[in-house]
Amino acid sequence: MNRTNDYQIKHIYIDGYAIMYKLFIKPTKNSYIRISKNDEIHVTVGKWMNQQLLDSFLQKHILNMHKRILIKKTTKLIDPDFTYLHLLNERYSISSMFTNKRRTYEILDKKIYLYCNKNSDKEFLVHKVLLDHWKKIIPPMFRFWENETKLFASLSVRWMTTRFGVCKIGAKKITLALQLICYSKDVINYLIVHELAHLVHGHHQKSFWIYVEKYLPNRKAIQKELNK
Repeated sequence: MNRTNDYQIKHIYIDGYAIMYKLFIKPTKNSYIRISKNDEIHVTVGKWMNQQLLDSFLQKHILNMHKRILIKKTTKLIDPDFTYLHLLNERYSISSMFTNKRRTYEILDKKIYLYCNKNSDKEFLVHKVLLDHWKKIIPPMFRFWENETKLFASLSVRWMTTRFGVCKIGAKKITLALQLICYSKDVINYLIVHELAHLVHGHHQKSFWIYVEKYLPNRKAIQKELNK
């Protein structure tokens, strides 16, 4: 058992799962369990709780928490540990290999091989995979919708954490998220039309959605997919 700061790192075995959790012992009457922002299980109990009561408490709650984390991890488009990612809604597994040669990657079938000089190269190469595919797929789709809508703008890409696209109306500049390449082409089409529509309607009122649906009558179904 390791102790770090004010918690203990512990394990419990339930139904064949070895579940790790952080145990916080505090001067509190109540006991509770939660999933942290970085997908860890945090268990907080009072100083009065003995091991038997703790085991009973964990048996009731921790397996459900563990399964929620597993579901969340397997539905992410890009695995934080870089074991898989999605390109155009297709899942690709990732294998990392260390070499003294130039860091690069190759894709065979549905598998991505990362050739790294050091462990931190994984993130660099995953971003390179995303960017290479983004540049290959999205600009031609963007030009298609420019011609369809007769609305034209410069296009750029960046990693985004809170949105999928930004339209600077005055400058006629649209930036789309790098992560967009993980989604289906239907979603990409929707985001492109969405941002182009802002060149005409700088809001999300009824007239904006009417304009979007002029080109994408199924936009509500696509939004539902995206919101998942």
